[in-house]
Amino acid sequence: MDHVKLLEQWQRGLRIAHKAHQKAAVKFESQGRWLGVAAVITSTIVGTSLFADANATVSQGWKIGAGVLSLVAAVLSAVQGILKYGEIAALHRAAAQRYGPLRREVEELLAEVDPANPIAHQVVAGLRKRWDEIDADSPSVPQKIYDDALASLTPSPASVPPPH
Repeated sequence: MDHVKLLEQWQRGLRIAHKAHQKAAVKFESQGRWLGVAAVITSTIVGTSLFADANATVSQGWKIGAGVLSLVAAVLSAVQGILKYGEIAALHRAAAQRYGPLRREVEELLAEVDPANPIAHQVVAGLRKRWDEIDADSPSVPQKIYDDALASLTPSPASVPPPH
């Protein structure tokens, strides 16, 4: 396989990886935000129930409900700490920021292809090494997010012009 065909395949792979990590960062950031909001809301409800509890006319059901909500708030806060969605989102965002320049460099090389001046093996080897380093430092992208990124970059049959 010549270097041009290889770089064309790599360009596609880098586009998918770049897009997938961007999508993953957005997804994990959103999930972390929703989990945090749920924890704050339940904690707030429990906190306000303490003021209501000071009133002697509070029913037993309200006290049980407040206890359950207190447990839910504690569980949500623990889950939020364990899942570390914010940290995972930051890792995916950093990976996307590293894939972007590499992808653009491959695109630039492809734009400058000259049959009289083939792409040097050392250039391709350097790109591969940098890609391997980014892969090693990046978190795994969930399969569904990867599939969504792939689908968003694959033209639908309706958008492909017919052959001439």
